Amino acid sequence: KLRLDDSVQQHLPEVARLIAQPISLRQLLHHTGGLVGYQELMELAGVAYENVVRPADVLRTIAVLPALHAKPGTRYSYSDTGYFLLAQVVARLGGGSLDAFLQKRVFGPLGMTSTYVYNDHRRVVPRRARAYEPIAGQQGWRLSESNWVMDGDAGVQSTVLDLSRWSAEVTRPRVLPPAVIESLRTPGRLNDGSPMTYGMGQFVQSYRGVPRAVHDGAWVGYRSMMIHFPTQDASMAVLCNAANAPAGQLAQRMADEVLAPVLAAVPAPAATAQAVSDDRAAARYEGQFLHEGGFEIVRISAGGPGALRVTLQLAGSPATGIFRPSAGGGWQTGTGTLRLQFDDAGQTLSVKSDGRPAETYRRAAPFTPSAEDLAALAGRFRHGALGSELVVATSGNNLTAQFNPPVGDVQPLQWVGPDHVAHADYLLRIDRDAKGKATALVYSRERVRGLRYERQP
Repeated sequence: KLRLDDSVQQHLPEVARLIAQPISLRQLLHHTGGLVGYQELMELAGVAYENVVRPADVLRTIAVLPALHAKPGTRYSYSDTGYFLLAQVVARLGGGSLDAFLQKRVFGPLGMTSTYVYNDHRRVVPRRARAYEPIAGQQGWRLSESNWVMDGDAGVQSTVLDLSRWSAEVTRPRVLPPAVIESLRTPGRLNDGSPMTYGMGQFVQSYRGVPRAVHDGAWVGYRSMMIHFPTQDASMAVLCNAANAPAGQLAQRMADEVLAPVLAAVPAPAATAQAVSDDRAAARYEGQFLHEGGFEIVRISAGGPGALRVTLQLAGSPATGIFRPSAGGGWQTGTGTLRLQFDDAGQTLSVKSDGRPAETYRRAAPFTPSAEDLAALAGRFRHGALGSELVVATSGNNLTAQFNPPVGDVQPLQWVGPDHVAHADYLLRIDRDAKGKATALVYSRERVRGLRYERQP
């Protein structure tokens, strides 16, 4: 009924009315469709996790900002929206829900009797663990759950025992065609042939000399991680019901124990003389760097002997990593999937990650705002189509933002030069009138770029 190179618009005509640029199902599977993030838009609109959100609500939200971040097939950017649309295609062509299709074709034949796609918030689920998050600044916990129907990009509920059955199928297929399983862990390519580290629903990597396919999950208070080592016929699955649970670290510790005989040794630290030289280089590169398109910032500080601590938003949320000098020049993570290259003066930074063209960031000079700068920014701003409000307030020299008051959190902002302020999760560009007063704030992060909030009277 379909081919992976069909466009999503071919099977979902309602998407064609929102996005004219054809996007193939294959590009959605590889996260190269360039789509806006619907979850981020709904959060900005003040839609609470307790609200019931259905597919029709998601499509209406996507219509608010239909512009693509990039031409499809040219840039990897993890997209929940893409997998949501894929689930709608399966439901449309399969004549039922994604859950019904998977029960018939995958979960049932594999004996995964406790696994399903949670598509009805009223459903009674035997033995389901509630999800929790710690209460900030207090001793204690609170529930952290959601009523959003998220077929495709989230919402699969399972048990570790059922996931072991899925893991056995991935490593030794008996129900699904082996070619299908192999396609899941075959890295995709961009339009220009550049390789990626993402297959179809799995990151494909090498860990200490051993191939692995891995994917984590995080939503409200749930955390999960699955790692497959196909050449070793071994898998690790971790499910947690606490928002602060390090599921990935736990799974990796299991892998280190179980596969210790076949894993390559961890490289020894750099020699002392080299570390001293690298320390000097690290200190020279400390600071903030602004994306040339005004979408993101990169924060760099010393990360220990001969290392840089880098915070960036390439995956849609802040991620901090340790970068060390690479043999070919520049700096890279331990896995080598992210690489930094500075110019000689440390004023320009090039960031290259697998599945993306190199992106340029320029150093933001230190900026101390005046009282007039602060006063010119304070006020109420609104995105009309999204129904989202943003209030910027000052207290002394401090600047804060609050979305959809009074329910939204009050968030601290930092200046990044005279024309940008930033929170850890997003960047705001300041548009001013001739007198210097802010007339609009333009919100950007990895999966939502150029959302314009106009000043209100």
